[in-house]
Amino acid sequence: MASRYCPSDRFQSFVDATFGTLEGGPLLLAMRDWIRDHLAYVPGSSDAETTAADTFIAGRAFAGIMPIY
Repeated sequence: MASRYCPSDRFQSFVDATFGTLEGGPLLLAMRDWIRDHLAYVPGSSDAETTAADTFIAGRAFAGIMPIY
C-alpha cells in the first residue's frame, strides 16, 4: 500500500524489471541483496521528510527503504 513516505506504486515497473516473477521469501532476499549492493548507509543523510523514493534516487540507505514493495 502506497503512502506519503513509501510510494510503492512508483516502484512497480522497477520491481517487475529487476526481480521478475520472484515471490515471497526469494523476492525479499533478492530485494535485500539489491539494497546491500546499490545503497550506502550515510548517517544524517535523511530526515523526517525523506521518502523511500528520495533514498532510492540518492543511493543513500535509511530504514524505510525495504518496505517499498
